[in-house]
Parts: sequence; C-alpha cells; structure tokens
Amino acid sequence: MRGRPRVLWPRDDDELHRRPSVIGLTVVPSVDDLSFYTPLLEGAASRRVRAYVLSGKKDHFLENTKKLCQEMTKAGIHCKLEVVPGLGDDFPPNFDNYIDEALNYLEAT
Repeated sequence: MRGRPRVLWPRDDDELHRRPSVIGLTVVPSVDDLSFYTPLLEGAASRRVRAYVLSGKKDHFLENTKKLCQEMTKAGIHCKLEVVPGLGDDFPPNFDNYIDEALNYLEAT
C-alpha cells in the first residue's frame, strides 16, 4: 500500500464499536448465512459503520453478499459493493489496489 499508514485492525467487535471514528478493516469469509450478520446491523449507522465489500463474480455466495449490502443500505450504512469479474471465493491478484480503494472510500464517507 502506498502513502501514510491508515489501517487499524480491531482486536474485536467491542473495540470497533467503542471507537467509531477509527477506520477498521475486516476480512470475512463468504456470506453463506445472512442471519449471522443482520442482527449486527441494528444501530450500526449511528456508530458510523461503513462498508466496502469485495466479492468475486464467481463466488457461490455472491447473491447473499448482494442481499447483505442491500440490508446494510436499508439500515443506513454507507456501503459499496465491488464485484471482481472472473474471481471466485479468493483474493484478487491485485488485492492491494482494492485495499487502497476501500480505504479511500471509507475515509470519504
């Protein structure tokens, strides 16, 4: 990554909720079960939670990921979904570019 250090890796969800002005970057597995994530959305907008979601076009759970992004938007969370053509459930070879894009988006919202 280029430029100044901008990433804090929260140690747990409590730390993320206590420090809403800090940008945290979390990598999660495929969204195979929406019921795990949807309860976490309540009140997230008031904590200034924002999301940049990266998924592969060939990810088997892409539809669930899209639904989760829709639910985040309904909950008042700024959310951007980036779908990478040709990619399955994996990291793209140019992942660092997506990290830069994600950080820029999260800082701007």
